[in-house]
Order: sequence, then structure tokens, then C-alpha cells
Amino acid sequence: QIQSCNGWLISSVLHVPIIKKGFGFQGMDYEMFNVGPATKQDIKEITRLIQEAKDQKNEIFPRRIREDDLLRDGFGDKEHFFCLVVKQKSQSKNHLLEDHIETGEPIIGFVLYFYLFSTWEGHFMFIDDLLVSSKYKEQHKIINLLLIQECARIAVEENCCRLQFDILRDDSTSVERFSPMGAFTLPEWLTVRFPTDALITMSNRVNMDNSKKFKIRSATTEDMPSIMYMIQSLADFENMSHAVEIDTKVLNKSFEKYFECIIGESLTPISDSDDCNLISSKMPHDNRIAGMAIYLTIYCKRVGKVLHLEDLFVLPQYRNQGLGTELMKECAKIGLSCGCTEMDLQVLDWNTKAVDLYKRLGGVFISELVPLRFTKDKIPPLASLEIEQVN
Repeated sequence: QIQSCNGWLISSVLHVPIIKKGFGFQGMDYEMFNVGPATKQDIKEITRLIQEAKDQKNEIFPRRIREDDLLRDGFGDKEHFFCLVVKQKSQSKNHLLEDHIETGEPIIGFVLYFYLFSTWEGHFMFIDDLLVSSKYKEQHKIINLLLIQECARIAVEENCCRLQFDILRDDSTSVERFSPMGAFTLPEWLTVRFPTDALITMSNRVNMDNSKKFKIRSATTEDMPSIMYMIQSLADFENMSHAVEIDTKVLNKSFEKYFECIIGESLTPISDSDDCNLISSKMPHDNRIAGMAIYLTIYCKRVGKVLHLEDLFVLPQYRNQGLGTELMKECAKIGLSCGCTEMDLQVLDWNTKAVDLYKRLGGVFISELVPLRFTKDKIPPLASLEIEQVN
């Protein structure tokens, strides 16, 4: 069954029987896990699990999030993330739960997720992280799978174009586990993070020359044809011309729900020099619009709210004039104004000009991470995967 929660469709609490042989469940006498949406009452336990993970290992990316942050950002006036928890029925006699019996149904694992927007395919689900209590090391794999499987069910209901999360670049175990289910990694994409100090420096950057060339403003629905033109131009630039599956209609429906946008408007428009063989050359657009930055606010269990920059693009005839820097500066201001502690983006490793720009602006390249993706056609099989099929 599907029920509405905070305007989103989510699966109702799922009772997943796990009395299966050969999956590391020996010695456990319970019959089911409860997998369902987190409540305010769960946040204290979720914070405890985050702290437990922080205490047990020296993480590459330290966690600084607090209980109050999770309550405000997950259950406040505006929800910035969604969360599923796994609980084991408290009446179990399993020795692993003896110190939790009085707490009702203790949380043994959780997953935090939100929605991103692909300008080529549409909205998709991104899993920020999964955590499972250290008391369940032997069952870690199956609990992770149950959480990912429930995310897949929600992604199907939300008509997501993909399901994605990051793994460590050398995490061959995850690759071996998820590849048979249709997942694949994208090692050519580099993650870049701009910490708070870089955002402050960027937002205070002064460049008087550019103020005479471009006007930075928020996009409106009237700009969607030109934004669609730049999305296609970006695909042409990346030699992926036919990868764009959305159109202006989808862009209009998704605007402000899944993404926001600022544009750079030229005060001295330059005529197009389009290659007539490119798809973008046949699309309507306003010649005054020189570049764009598509962004949205996401959530990171490590630091809280983050401004995610999905696309930064400047048309060829307007490059090398500082517009990219001005768009980044405005994004930094937006991020700081809405309480973001970081800004992040992904860039192709061969795009050396963009890489150099992000380095100059204080970006930190996270080479340890690589995206792992399930495409739309692989999500339903993942959602309906039988536990017996798991190796």
C-alpha cells in the first residue's frame, strides 16, 4: 500500500520476513524486520547511530550533524530529506537486543535520501548514506539491501529516472554486490566540494569588469526554452547529444519543485555561431541569455544542508569573460543565505577548464568517491528482488 506523507508518496511500513537459510541469520529467532518512514521520535536513535559510526572509525569525511539539525531539517517547515528506518520487534529474545528491550522497537539501521534533478532525464532519488548498528555486523549486507530495496519501491512510485548513491572508489565489494542487479559506476565523474570558507570568499569576490557585461538574475518560466537550449548545448559539448530525454514541458513542471536556476544575461548580445549539425542549433532561444547555473538544496548527514550545483554552463561565444565565475559567486551567496554549509557539484575529469576554475575558487576534489547508479529500467527489478536471490 502507498500513503501520502509530507506531500510525497511513500510505502507504508513494510513487514519483510527474513527466515531464510544461508544469509548469516543463524542464531536469530525473530521473524521479521519493520522497514518504514522515520518519525520525530526516531531522531534521537538515529543521532546515536551516527555518533556510533563516528566513534568506531576514522572516517574520510567526519560527521558534524546534531540531533537538533536533523529535527529541524527533516521535520520542520520545509523537509530537506526523507528517512527510512529498520526496527526489530522488541519482544525478540535475541541476546543482541537485551539492552534495548525497554525502548520498544529500537532502530538497527536507517537510510537518508532526497531527490535530485538530471537536466537530461528528470528527477531521481539519491541515497545520502546507510548506517547499520555495529551490533548487526553479520546482518549488515541484508539490512542494507532491505533499505535500498524500499528506496527502490519509493523511486518507482515517484517515477524516478534513476536511483544513485556514492561509494568509495576502491569499494569492489559494493560493485560486485550491485553489478548483477544492473548497477554501474561512473569513475570519470569527480566530486567537488566547496566548504563554508570557500563560499564566503567566493561570495565576496569583486570583479567590476563583469558587471558591465552581464546581469545575473533568477530564471522564470519564460526562460525555460532558452534553458532547454543550453541543456542541449551542454550535451552537445559533452558529445552526448542524444542523451537528453526531457523537453521544455518537463522542465516547466520540474522548475521550483526539483530545481532552481539563475541565468547570466548579456548586456551586449553576440550572435550565435551554431554548428547546424548540432541538435541545439534547431532550438528556439533568447540570444541575450549567455549562461546558467541549475541548483537545488540537498542534505548531507555529515554537515546538513548543501547547495548542489547540477549544471553550470556558458555558451561558447560568451566564454573567457568571467561569466562562469560570476554564476558561481551568485550560487555561493544563495547557499550561504539559505543556511548551507557547503556547495557541491560533479565534473567530468576531462573537462580541464572547469576543473581549473573550481580549483581556483577553492573547491576540494574528493577523489575517493564514485557514483553508483541504477537506471530507470533496473529500479523495478531491484524493488521486487526476492531475498533468496541475494548471494
